Amino acid sequence: PSQLRGLILESGSPGIDDEAERAARREADHALADRIERDGIERFVADWEALPLFAGIRRLPDAVQQSVWSQRIAQSASGLASALRAYGTGAQPSFWTALPTVRIPTLIVTGALDRKFTTIADQMAAVMPDARAVALDGCGHAPHIERPDAYADLVRDFLRTLTSDR
Repeated sequence: PSQLRGLILESGSPGIDDEAERAARREADHALADRIERDGIERFVADWEALPLFAGIRRLPDAVQQSVWSQRIAQSASGLASALRAYGTGAQPSFWTALPTVRIPTLIVTGALDRKFTTIADQMAAVMPDARAVALDGCGHAPHIERPDAYADLVRDFLRTLTSDR
């Protein structure tokens, strides 16, 4: 923390607080990892992008959608499955109790259409001493892709506040 001037989080979570829920998520994450290894990355990406969470991406120009898809399928099925098992929300400990100790300026960005992560962001900002949650209108889970100009403006404004505090 002493080396950081600020923190920007996008559509993130400090974990699942309830151990039973975390165990259920871990089991689901492992099952998904198995499916990724069995069915391949293209099938996973197709299913993942069909989720309502990513509906905003489907409204973007074809070239942008193609670029996002190309980046996603370029990943390794085994690497993604391993990451999900090791770093997925089910494997992650809950950091909710640590949030009040984060004493650097923090910007938490979500898409307003992503109600789950917007609620989480609001809860996080409520317990962090110097955090602000911003939900960008008209987008879901990937605001940096769905509204890149608005996202960049938020980031620039946040960075300006960090440099003006010197």
